[in-house]
Amino acid sequence: MNQNNHYMPYNEEEEEINIKEIFQTLIKGKWIIALSFILVTAVTIWYTFNQTPIYEASTQILVGAAGNQTAAIFDIMTPLGNSQMEINNQVEILKSRSLAENTIKNLMENYSPDSLYILGKGQEEKMESTLNRVKNWILFLGNRGAEDEELISSREDTIRSLAYTLQEAITITPERNTQTIRISIKSP
Repeated sequence: MNQNNHYMPYNEEEEEINIKEIFQTLIKGKWIIALSFILVTAVTIWYTFNQTPIYEASTQILVGAAGNQTAAIFDIMTPLGNSQMEINNQVEILKSRSLAENTIKNLMENYSPDSLYILGKGQEEKMESTLNRVKNWILFLGNRGAEDEELISSREDTIRSLAYTLQEAITITPERNTQTIRISIKSP
């Protein structure tokens, strides 16, 4: 049997990695490597220091009455269970607009607007636009009664806006097979 061997003979010299050649290539491109490193480092540092930090807080609350035997009887009788309905009711109350507005009012009364992000920092552009300042000066020069009504209306609008922002930032979820609710909030 005549078998043709079309393969090239194995040559060890071709397969060897020449480290000297690799170092010479790296040395030739040292400025490109250095500039790339400096550029990536500078962009990373700039991005890190210019990002608004996002903080997150989380807690769990226990819902329901412990040791209530009549509730246990009704839990067996109803398909959803009274404890689950009570937890769902508490979740809806915690998500309500009125609770968010009361929370904002309480924060506005007890904290400086600059000490909390949701009250001041970041919200300043929304609350203190040039148009609002001009409108307040016109009302100040004109009718004092209209100014008072406008300021009250402006405060209520601000509270509604901040309450909406709070509702968007908060997450309320019932924990499975427990009587607890997890409340989390993220704030930039």
